[in-house]
Amino acid sequence: KAKTTAQAGIAEASSTFSPKGAIIATSNLTLVQTFQFQVTLATGAVAASITPADLAFIYSDKFQSQSSSGVVANSTAGILNAIAIGKIVGTPSNLLEQGDVAQITVTLNIANCGGCTPLAANTSFRIEIIPPAGGSMIISRKTPPALTAVMNLE
Repeated sequence: KAKTTAQAGIAEASSTFSPKGAIIATSNLTLVQTFQFQVTLATGAVAASITPADLAFIYSDKFQSQSSSGVVANSTAGILNAIAIGKIVGTPSNLLEQGDVAQITVTLNIANCGGCTPLAANTSFRIEIIPPAGGSMIISRKTPPALTAVMNLE
């Protein structure tokens, strides 16, 4: 019984998702507009929902923090403007299974965002994706000193 309890705790603490590939940002050369990244299931994870309503997102940088479900579209109530999730590898569905890859696009507000501070050059930020079960996946990066139209944030 103790072994089963320990294994359940490890499974819950382990991340459900794993990043796959680059994190691509776009900008208007002054402010960051979007992030695009791909996720897959972490090794040993079971199939997980990528339905926006089932996921929670937390964005933070040195100026602000905002929590939201994945259901964000054209919002002006903070830094997060929209979140889009779509499967790019695997059978079209809202269930991410082993071998599937989903693409997440986070659009940031760059104006009219209810007092938020748009993301600019040379700023660290963090995006946490929290699934309904299992551990969260954290993406933490820093924007380059000079923004370009398309950037690979390694």
